[in-house]
Amino acid sequence: MTKSIITGLVLAAVAAGTVPAKAQSFNCNYARTPDEVLICNSRELSDLYAWRRSMMEQEQARWLRWRMSCGRDFYCVKRAYDLRIRELYEQQASVCDGRGPRQASVEFCSVGRGDN
Repeated sequence: MTKSIITGLVLAAVAAGTVPAKAQSFNCNYARTPDEVLICNSRELSDLYAWRRSMMEQEQARWLRWRMSCGRDFYCVKRAYDLRIRELYEQQASVCDGRGPRQASVEFCSVGRGDN
């Protein structure tokens, strides 16, 4: 319940444009990689990060509710995992083959395919 309230507040803040550039899941005081430093210093990137993170949390919560509804049914739980894994691969593929909002890097697209 508390997590959903916090998520709602973050979404409301993003919509209002009031999220500080420190709204990431990592602590900006310890940002070391170039991308983390960039996100910490950019309101636009910070807002995008917060929005995408919220969407990912909602997707995962939806999937967990579905998996939990399987109870002790082995095949239902297995099907839930199989479909979630397929869903995640399809999301990656849509970016890697140009169907997504942006073309991803070769490094990102080779993850999980054995190309690296």
